Amino acid sequence: MNNLSHFYNRYRYELVAFITSAVLLSVEITGGRLLAPYFGLSSYVWTAMIGTILSFLSLGYWLGGRVADRDNPTKDIGIIIAMGGFSLLISNLLTEPVLSLINGFSLDTRVSALLSAGVLFGPASLLIGFITPHLAKIRVTSLKTSGESIGRLEAASALGSIFGTFVSGYVLLGYFGSRDIGIFLSLILILSSFIAESSRLFWGRMLLAVAGVLLLLIAPTPAASAVLLDTDTAHARYKVLQGKRDGQPVHYLLTDGQSIQSGVFPDSPDSIVLDYGRRINDVITRLSASPDSLAIIGGAVHSLPRQYASAHNISRVVSVEIDPALDEIARSYFGHTSDTVETIYEDGRTFLKNSDEQFDVIIMDAFSATTPPFHLTTKEAAAAVQQRLQGYGVFISNIISRYPDGYMQSAVATQASVFEDVIVITDGSAITPNRKQNFIVVAGDTEIIAPLRQAFASSLIPVDPSSILTDDFAPVERLTF
Repeated sequence: MNNLSHFYNRYRYELVAFITSAVLLSVEITGGRLLAPYFGLSSYVWTAMIGTILSFLSLGYWLGGRVADRDNPTKDIGIIIAMGGFSLLISNLLTEPVLSLINGFSLDTRVSALLSAGVLFGPASLLIGFITPHLAKIRVTSLKTSGESIGRLEAASALGSIFGTFVSGYVLLGYFGSRDIGIFLSLILILSSFIAESSRLFWGRMLLAVAGVLLLLIAPTPAASAVLLDTDTAHARYKVLQGKRDGQPVHYLLTDGQSIQSGVFPDSPDSIVLDYGRRINDVITRLSASPDSLAIIGGAVHSLPRQYASAHNISRVVSVEIDPALDEIARSYFGHTSDTVETIYEDGRTFLKNSDEQFDVIIMDAFSATTPPFHLTTKEAAAAVQQRLQGYGVFISNIISRYPDGYMQSAVATQASVFEDVIVITDGSAITPNRKQNFIVVAGDTEIIAPLRQAFASSLIPVDPSSILTDDFAPVERLTF
């Protein structure tokens, strides 16, 4: 027991460095997930998160160093850590109203993400930045051992960052919601303040810790009746909404806060809800031969694969979806069963690479209204699709884009570099300038596309091909903003 006490007293400031660094990295990873429903998870959003936190952290280092030289770091360190935890607690309580407010300004996504990261995570990052110079001031008692003292603190901080990264990415996000993780992290910070210094404002800090525990234990605020589910998984945040369409009750799945990914009529699950899904169905109907096999990449809750199987009596339908957590959501809210659709939970690109199967029709429906996963937009991805098509197979993509814009032009050019012929069709709705909409891109051999070009003559969209997207260079963020 004495040895443990001696170890604790000797390395408690290194333990503080470890914990605070772990919390900061966890905040960085979780924060991106909080912004995703409003602004997506493009490289712009992650850049805003990382850059903002590092900026405030750097400012905290500078200001914290000045404060540490002027005041008593041994007495101040506990209060500073507790203030950081309190700031993080407040930011978690204000996340939804702050993000809704900033999103309502309709600013450029890069600006919105930067503002959101600064307001929500800037104060906590600033205060965490104060900690390092205070710890250094406490630990360095002799110039002779200053290198060793600073080295131990830096090593503990680096190990904490590594620990926070892996625990957040591999564990926390897979089992807990972003809100609960944020409150838990703030609680950890508040409690760690007692390790650094326990006497100043003891009961005030205890009250903050109790508040954090209570927030974790209290059930989430009941959602509005239209929201049937609001949950986080290891891949995304999902909402299931209840609404009406064509006079019927309908369930919608949202992932990015800007568009509907899937929809189903609970009373008529084989009827197609969304316009783009109906338009793809029209394309399949007008193929010269009825398909016997179909694969859809980005199956989500597997509603469209089931509906196409039913509409065309397709004997083999495969739905490829990256997030296995959607299986339970699909069964609970979207009437999914395993009777007509085979589900594969895997990244779409790796499925194309690893599968030896071939299909008459492959549908790419993995693109959102924010930023498409670049590795599914490239020439190499289109070539992988072509290898999985048999005979006169057809490749159909649901692209969400403004018309015209660089992304659509590049998407068409990319597919045209692999397939003989490519056409672009509206989803049936009128084109609205500067608004992202669904467009259906159909690619294949000329013998297959020519009849479709004639059948959809009134809905064809002329597109001037642009640069080809490749695995080496696919600037989809720049092209879609």
